[in-house]
Amino acid sequence: MPQSPHTLAAVAVVTAVLAAVFVSGVKRWALRNMMDVPNERSSHTTPTPRGGGVVIAVFALLLGIAMLLTPNRFELSEVIRAEAPWWIGGAFAIVLVSFVDDLRSIGTGARFLVHFAAAGALLIGCGGMPSVDLGVVVNLGVVGYVVAFIWIVGLINAYNFMDGIDGIAGSQAAVAGIAWAILGALGEEPFLIYTGVVIAASALGFLFHNWPPATIFMGDVGATFLGFAFAGFPLLGDHDPKLPVVALLFIWPFFLDTALTFTRRLIAGENVLKAHRSHFYQRLVISGLPHGVVSGGYGVCTAAIAACGIAWFTGVVAFTVPLVAALVFAVGVVTLTRARERSPASESR
Repeated sequence: MPQSPHTLAAVAVVTAVLAAVFVSGVKRWALRNMMDVPNERSSHTTPTPRGGGVVIAVFALLLGIAMLLTPNRFELSEVIRAEAPWWIGGAFAIVLVSFVDDLRSIGTGARFLVHFAAAGALLIGCGGMPSVDLGVVVNLGVVGYVVAFIWIVGLINAYNFMDGIDGIAGSQAAVAGIAWAILGALGEEPFLIYTGVVIAASALGFLFHNWPPATIFMGDVGATFLGFAFAGFPLLGDHDPKLPVVALLFIWPFFLDTALTFTRRLIAGENVLKAHRSHFYQRLVISGLPHGVVSGGYGVCTAAIAACGIAWFTGVVAFTVPLVAALVFAVGVVTLTRARERSPASESR
């Protein structure tokens, strides 16, 4: 199947429309079976159905399966034919346990066991990160497997932690999906092209219901799938040392927010696995910024940083450009959050 712009545009439009329709169906079912009741750590104040992200996951997995069943039609490389089943299998396990958790909460140990198993299976099928390009290529060797394992499990949970206000997780999925589709086009890899397009388009269909004020939440089933999907993409294919770096840039605001928050809570002696409202995006909302402003801001920043990453990947700019962009976001979000929290208007809330 040729990857023409017209074909991809048609796939995107059809997927977005179908996703919006299917999320409506999930919403009706979830209103009776899967409600998110607010508590002191929630960013919403009224009970809201969750689980809408299952549509994003199912669409992407069905596409992946269809591509593997008809590899010649999609012109899949032999490497992807061998590696993609591990990505699909791991993602399916993540989706299954997360859907059950959304339906009836299960223990943290059981969830992490599945996360570890999915990450391990993906590494068996695709390998670790042999090398990483940080301006200079760093050969990781066996350590690359450990780094890749931490990267996969970490991003599964980081994405879930960041799904805490209306629109933020869907916006990130749309931007990262488009970025991976572009990267797939540059590398002539149809699996990344179509999977990226379908994730982005179905995320946009989901956002029709999730943009503030949200009428349904993504749920663990959508967030954990997206974390696993974006963590697994750089392990597929030819192991270009630039791929792990651009993969990080494509979700940089989510990674940074989680890493800084996790580190601060760890130093403070807090239970890092316990739900809280101390992520930067949550603190910005608590300070008085609307959900849409914060989610939109994170999305725009992600798009800008991803664009710098793609430009570096293609050799248009030096590594310092995406590096500076990433650091600017880091300094900006920390500075803005502290300024908002120190303002008299925020203190009066």
